[in-house]
Amino acid sequence: MYAWRKHKGKSEPVWEELPVPPTPHDGFLVKLLASGEDRPNFNEKYILGHEGCGEIIEIGEGVKDSRFKLGDKVALLAVPGCGLESCTECSRDLSQLCSVGMHHGIGQDGFYAEYTVVNARAAIPLPEGIPPAVAAVATDAVTTVYHGITRRAEVKKNETVFLFGLGGLGFNALQIVRHIGARVIVSDVRQEKLDAALHLGVPAGDIVPIGKSVQSFVQEKGLQGTIDTVLDIVGKHQTFEDAQQIGRFGNLKTTWAAHSSGNKIDN
Repeated sequence: MYAWRKHKGKSEPVWEELPVPPTPHDGFLVKLLASGEDRPNFNEKYILGHEGCGEIIEIGEGVKDSRFKLGDKVALLAVPGCGLESCTECSRDLSQLCSVGMHHGIGQDGFYAEYTVVNARAAIPLPEGIPPAVAAVATDAVTTVYHGITRRAEVKKNETVFLFGLGGLGFNALQIVRHIGARVIVSDVRQEKLDAALHLGVPAGDIVPIGKSVQSFVQEKGLQGTIDTVLDIVGKHQTFEDAQQIGRFGNLKTTWAAHSSGNKIDN
């Protein structure tokens, strides 16, 4: 098979031929149908890509999960964790923080290849009608903001959310907040992004105009003291400062997600 690999000391990935990896006893051999970006780190050489979706073409003898069969399409988790009850992180449903399990495309072989092998824990059955490219992104760029919004910030339907940044993560966050039913006010420096937010149903009065001070906008709209959560998906000094000033005093939940810093999302 051919794959894009990261070589330590080289800034550009290398397209090279590799043997198809053997099917693991407790997992699958998957033919990739779509894959996403990388964040280089650990090994001297490794296959890039931490977002993936593919078709199961071999099943390890140790896999007993009846949900999976040959030919099934599966979305792939880059960091499925070790799954052990003794693991401090996996036992708390925080497999993304597990240091022992596989880190596909994050310093270890990922999904920029024709084939990959994964533990059964890393495979999610693909619902009917979901394109592989969408499924590949969902396991990373969507779950990042989903867990930040629902588990960390615990956004509720009756709350007001202020969202900084309408990039890939930002638009996923926007749709999740709107699905919850909370009011969302958005800010970005690109007019086409604000126009897209309007198209998605955000009222014009809840969109900060280009060049308008966020703090001035909040004051003029009478929003001071009403914003429950700030989602900062820009991560700059100005957005951090604005977040501290516009939220409801004593009860503000500030959550941030920065794709360039490892898809981290936290309080």
